[in-house]
Amino acid sequence: MHNAPSTDYGFMRLPEVLAVFRISRTQFYKLIQQGTLPKPKKIGRSSFWTREEVKAAYEKLAQPEQA
Repeated sequence: MHNAPSTDYGFMRLPEVLAVFRISRTQFYKLIQQGTLPKPKKIGRSSFWTREEVKAAYEKLAQPEQA
């Protein structure tokens, strides 16, 4: 029996990323412009983020700010 290759290469599309951060699309792109969140990788006309980038950004945002 032939196993089909996995199509999960560690990339996330915008709806998945927005579900992680629970913010609006507009706020998400504002945070990208500010450098708080990573810019997408472009493959053709599609935008993707790696799961590692999303996880790192989420953990960074979850850290309490030190004054």
